[in-house]
Amino acid sequence: MSAIARHKAWLQPVGLALGAALTLAAIGVALWHVDFSAIARAQPWHWVVMILAVAGNLVIGGVTFWVVTLSFDAKPPVTLTRTTTLVAATALANYLPLRPGIAGRAAYLKLRHGLPLRQSLIILLIVTILGTALVIVAALAALLLRSQGATAIVGVALAFVLLLMIITGPIAQRVLRRPLVAAWSWPLFRAADLALASLRLWVAFEILGHPVPLSVALLTGSGGVLVSLVGLTPNGLGMEEWTVAALTAATADLPDAAALGLAAALVDRAFEAIVVVPAGTLALRWLAREARDVPTSETHDVASSGTPER
Repeated sequence: MSAIARHKAWLQPVGLALGAALTLAAIGVALWHVDFSAIARAQPWHWVVMILAVAGNLVIGGVTFWVVTLSFDAKPPVTLTRTTTLVAATALANYLPLRPGIAGRAAYLKLRHGLPLRQSLIILLIVTILGTALVIVAALAALLLRSQGATAIVGVALAFVLLLMIITGPIAQRVLRRPLVAAWSWPLFRAADLALASLRLWVAFEILGHPVPLSVALLTGSGGVLVSLVGLTPNGLGMEEWTVAALTAATADLPDAAALGLAAALVDRAFEAIVVVPAGTLALRWLAREARDVPTSETHDVASSGTPER
């Protein structure tokens, strides 16, 4: 067994155990300090907005990966529907250790569309780097301008998105040295994804009967997204909840703010599961059926191609 394989084998149970332990601890603290009976009084619009926001994150994730992939060498080109299906399947599979959905998506695109594995990695890096930059700036704007109100925070965030829309194309062109398709839109879709993540937490606090200002929702949403991007535990399981708790305690004027942050993050996670589990299951079944339909000769060509491109 290679050193890398041994390293992965060691990390798999550790990441899963850590995520499970942190999640159970979050549930315990939240149940001890927070009255969850408010959930029973949630308004219909709360449910609608949360479900649509989670679904929106999946769709925007699909659109983002699709539009970035257009600039690379997938033949035939990957359709928007297929990319969104892959994102939904990845969202479910990434609840397993070491985010296997990402590797599975790359392997599928190699098999069905001839997209080199190295290019799948570059696409992932583009999406991750843009997402990280937006999260950091949004969090700083929410933290430093929270006394200035929502207008100032939104204004700074939108200005940064506009700046990224202007500079992303030229920078990517210089680095990638290939024709790019709609590179200006990449930051816009990542910003929309972050906005929906923050909206979900804002509604989660509303459901619990403890509304928070935009600055807290944006800061906690940014922190949760950043932890998920890092991926130390499956889909940020446990770590995301405690990050939201810490940021809520630091910025929100609420009684038992940390416990309420945990509770809001758990409510958000529950709605995520309501959408991701069925959507991801259907997506995995559809992709598995498609994989079975790959012609034998095509499968043989991929299998016999030797060491995959990195």
